[in-house]
Amino acid sequence: MGQGKVVISHPLYPFCKYAGDTVAYLTQNFDGGADDLFYKQPLSRFLKALDPKMPIRTFVPHYVSLNQGLGIVAFFCFPYTHEELQRFADEGKVIDGIGLTFDELLSKDYESELYNYFLSLGVQQVHCWTPEIEQKIGHLTFIQGSVQKVDIKRFMKPRP
Repeated sequence: MGQGKVVISHPLYPFCKYAGDTVAYLTQNFDGGADDLFYKQPLSRFLKALDPKMPIRTFVPHYVSLNQGLGIVAFFCFPYTHEELQRFADEGKVIDGIGLTFDELLSKDYESELYNYFLSLGVQQVHCWTPEIEQKIGHLTFIQGSVQKVDIKRFMKPRP
């Protein structure tokens, strides 16, 4: 896992260990091996292990196209509110987020309800994380979480 480097799996460390440093928390937990403990497990197990002091507040679903109409739904998840993300976008900041990848391939014929749900919600757009989202994707098989630099401006709707 973790971009070709050798890591030692460990439990997710609590946010309080990082003295408010969100980037250090994300890097240690999502590029440092903690996500390996959840490999090939339902995503719901990983989500339950996240520190409630650093919850997922917003996310961007996206669809990675493969061949023959199949693809993978993945997410950028952020411990920031929509308002904070808008401020970062206005300031032109590139931020750190959690990239979640799943094992399932989706198409219009396979898991069509889930596929259509995310299409109707709006891929490539920021949405608030809700219990409904967690329930809809909790059964998906978790492959990897990683820290990714995200230009949040490209996912925000322009202000009127």
